[in-house]
Amino acid sequence: LRQIQSALEMYRSDVGMYPDTVSFVCDNSITSGGVIYMQRIPCDPINVAPLTYRYSSAAPNLIYTLVACLENVNDQQKDSANVAPCNGTSNWSYTLLSP
Repeated sequence: LRQIQSALEMYRSDVGMYPDTVSFVCDNSITSGGVIYMQRIPCDPINVAPLTYRYSSAAPNLIYTLVACLENVNDQQKDSANVAPCNGTSNWSYTLLSP
């Protein structure tokens, strides 16, 4: 997730905004104007809903949220309050926000 975050920050530095939500699909790349910021967006190892990476960027794409569902609900890095799409019972959210 930190590698994705790094690619998103390089993209914003060059383009002036983050990519659209619709363009963020695992196995796709993060590109703009022929520049490749990430060759292949990784998929969650399980990659079955809700255990997928969820990226959203609200217009005008100046902020973003990146959420993963952790299978270990006792993970020390989990969010203090669970967020969707994670269910909070068998999985718990871990969120990265735009700086």
